[in-house]
Amino acid sequence: MRDLMRQKAKIATWVTSRRAPVLALFGGLFVTSVAFTFFQWDADREVRENFEQRSERFALKVQMRLQEAMVVSRDIRAMVESGVNGDARGLQAFARLGGGVTAVMPDIRWIAFLAPAESGRSAGPSLASLKVLTAGPGAPSFNGGPIESMPEFAKAAGRAWQTGKPALYAPEDEQGVGVPVYLSVINRKSLPGRSPMLLAVALNADALVGEGLAEFLSRENRKPIEAYEVRISVAPAEDAGAQGRLLFATPAARQGQKSGPLAFGSNSRSWLEHERVVDLDGTRFKYTTSVARPEIDAIEDQIIWWALAIGLSSTLLLVLFTMRTVRARELAEDASRRLDSQVRSGEARFRNLVDSTRDWMWETDASGAISFTSGRVHALLGYTPREIHGKRGVEFGFDLNLERASASAGRLDLAAKHRNGQEVWLQCACSRFIDENGRLAGYRGVCSDITEARKNANRQRGLELELNRMDKVGTLEHVMSMLAHELNQPLAAISSYCGASVRMLRENSAPVDDVISTLKEAGTQAQAAAAVVRGIRQLIVQKEPDLASIGLENLIGNARTLAGFRLNQGRIQVESRLAPNLPAVRADEILIVQVLLNLLHNAIDALAEAADPRIRISATQEDPDWVRISIEDNGAGMSDEQLAHCFEPYVTSKDAGLGLGLSISQAIVESHGGTLKLVRKKTGGCIAEFFLPPDRRHDDPRGAGAQTIRRGP
Repeated sequence: MRDLMRQKAKIATWVTSRRAPVLALFGGLFVTSVAFTFFQWDADREVRENFEQRSERFALKVQMRLQEAMVVSRDIRAMVESGVNGDARGLQAFARLGGGVTAVMPDIRWIAFLAPAESGRSAGPSLASLKVLTAGPGAPSFNGGPIESMPEFAKAAGRAWQTGKPALYAPEDEQGVGVPVYLSVINRKSLPGRSPMLLAVALNADALVGEGLAEFLSRENRKPIEAYEVRISVAPAEDAGAQGRLLFATPAARQGQKSGPLAFGSNSRSWLEHERVVDLDGTRFKYTTSVARPEIDAIEDQIIWWALAIGLSSTLLLVLFTMRTVRARELAEDASRRLDSQVRSGEARFRNLVDSTRDWMWETDASGAISFTSGRVHALLGYTPREIHGKRGVEFGFDLNLERASASAGRLDLAAKHRNGQEVWLQCACSRFIDENGRLAGYRGVCSDITEARKNANRQRGLELELNRMDKVGTLEHVMSMLAHELNQPLAAISSYCGASVRMLRENSAPVDDVISTLKEAGTQAQAAAAVVRGIRQLIVQKEPDLASIGLENLIGNARTLAGFRLNQGRIQVESRLAPNLPAVRADEILIVQVLLNLLHNAIDALAEAADPRIRISATQEDPDWVRISIEDNGAGMSDEQLAHCFEPYVTSKDAGLGLGLSISQAIVESHGGTLKLVRKKTGGCIAEFFLPPDRRHDDPRGAGAQTIRRGP
């Protein structure tokens, strides 16, 4: 056992040492991956914050430039409505304020004043009815230019004309971005002879976005951002479902694709996106910015690769160090194993010599604690040498007075206790031994087992008395159980028949002959109960069965008569089928009828839930040495576990059963030299069959021909 445990310990050590470099490798890679993931996450967070700040600043810059252009439009409208510079010369002066980057206001491309051909504010203007009062440099002629061909311009002008609120017209050219026009109504009703008109201010989207975009793309000590996308779309603020028109977009954004070096094969994680929606003067502006992730700098981007390099290097060094440590450990263990092998070899030779004897050899220290013991102790006292090592004898049932035993000239008899509590008699011899200083070092002894020699007679007598007592108790318990089981059905039938007779006599509801017939049935059941008692008594006294030649028809008929009460109560159809020319059987009629009755009761119980309960009783002779009698039902059947234990006493599947019917029936059939078994039907139900020897003393069979007898309610 010790060698086996040592071998297991060596195998466990070897497996652990071999796995150490692998565990170090995976541990280092895991730590490196965790650190890499953390720094990557922190870098992405910082980049996201930087990008969102850039995007917000860009949107605010563009918004401020838009507000400045709208303020100019409102100032012009206010001055014209107040009558200042409201004549043609004044309108021309205002129109010349636009004109692009060389003009006074670079955010405005051109300014034009429009009026419908027919005045009247109730009718919305259209391109066909608009006329140009005056227009600044760069304005279209409105006589075939691209603006008047767009129906959206008419809608925007009509919306501004009808509501009196400014509107932004954003056409789309062949590249998706056109010239946005800011439309507002100038109401001059306070001036005599002056009708309302439209102020059209074309915005320079490139100038509006240019300053903010340059700041958005700038990077410290590096070239501007190259992989980016910017979109500015506009839509009426009051129409939430309106589709936005592009006010400004980078070339790649106009074509619906990413720009820059990451455009090919890039995924969504390689790009950062930001959206901002602002309602300004009745118009909803949506700013969308996208930048390639590598374009935004973060300090952690450099730390990530340093962390990865340091982590991988540390992992490699750890693996190399672990491998060297494992190798050194293996060399040390090899040397230790060789030395240990030599020691164990000498120890094994000595132990084999000691364990080969039939006596128990032991040694203690000066205090009486076991320091050495042979393996024989396990056979004598039930303890392994390892379990009693270091313990005093009194701790494991070996209460030997060492000083007295060592002083005795002969051997001493000692009653020791086995681990299981049994008494073990030992004959012991003991001697003292001293150390090099002349002091007591301990005791050595040898013990022989003399238990059988001292206790054989007493043990034999005790066993005989115990067996006799247990046999009487078991016999009495079995007899009481058989009586309770076998008398239950006849007594229940007697009670039912007597109760029915009392009711008929009390109510005068039946003829006297019926009452007499019912009482006769009760008497028959009483005789059956008496027969049960006689049969059980016969089994108890182990009397041989009272064998006689009995016809199968009589056996089956008597059993059906005794079970008739339960058969009628359960409305069960019973069919008896006897093969032709069946011989009589040699059996004890009372006992075999009891077997048939037990099997019928089991079949009746199995049919309690059946929709069409049926029982078939058959008798055949397929073997000249045996007659087969079977009872077949169409009930629920039995499981494999129930079939395996059905003949064991006190094993039952019934709530009120004792589990003795089949065991008693099996004992009766076997006392006749036959066998009883149960077979499960494939179609449901069960077949109980037993075999009895035929009566060869009579040539004429009792069953003269095939008979089929049916009974039922």
